[in-house]
Amino acid sequence: MAQGRDQTLGPVELQLAQSRAILEIEQKLRAATRTRLRCLAIKAIFPSAVLILFLVNIVFWGKISLWRIDVAGIPISFALFILRADLPAEGNKISPWGQKYIAEQRLELELAHERRRLMAVKLNLDPLSRRYIYRETVPVAIDRYQRSGARYRAVHNGFQSVIIVGSLATSTIAALGDSVPRGQLLTVAASFAVGVSAGFTGYFKYRERSFYLQQTSDSLAEELNSVNLKIGRYRAIESEEEAIAEFTERAEILQNEQRRRQQQLDQPAQASLGD
Repeated sequence: MAQGRDQTLGPVELQLAQSRAILEIEQKLRAATRTRLRCLAIKAIFPSAVLILFLVNIVFWGKISLWRIDVAGIPISFALFILRADLPAEGNKISPWGQKYIAEQRLELELAHERRRLMAVKLNLDPLSRRYIYRETVPVAIDRYQRSGARYRAVHNGFQSVIIVGSLATSTIAALGDSVPRGQLLTVAASFAVGVSAGFTGYFKYRERSFYLQQTSDSLAEELNSVNLKIGRYRAIESEEEAIAEFTERAEILQNEQRRRQQQLDQPAQASLGD
């Protein structure tokens, strides 16, 4: 039945159907990966919380009152244990976070890419049809750039928050002096957190990566809206074929610029690792 339906579709529709299938598999793979990370975090947090609670009681036993910590920590650890026990077994093939399920989705994604390549060779589409297909794939690229930019922006904001809070905490604890118990230890910890955050921010350049990704995403979205609405540079182009050709060229230029910027951001890190 599926093959019969495919035979009734035109070459452009077949390519778009393959692209939609690949997009659906990628969405399933991303969802499964996020679910796996959450489940692994839950599994790791419970023993970590119990170990930290145990070590805190050993180190500070008889020195400070720990009943508030124990009263808060024991119910939290019990709740984490319940969440951990409620997770499906990782070995289960249909588990939404199991390694087998993720491996199957990755294999299916590779097969879908291979099917699309083979279909493109078999159909031998003309340049105009390829450009139309390319235009339909641009929203996927826009979404990918936006998600990557948002991820880098969140990491950068997290490190910046640590730097701001740690710097204020270091200054405050140093000003209070001996009135704060274990002030030196807290100062060292805050300074270490600030240094690590500043080092990661400067080395990996999360802010610059987020800015360039968002800039490319906005530029692609502007070009796509312009060619669809016949505004901007496309206002004077009467032929649809010429407009699509101009759009394809502009979109490729923007994505090539993004790739070059990405390479420039990666060069210092690679050079440092080589040294």
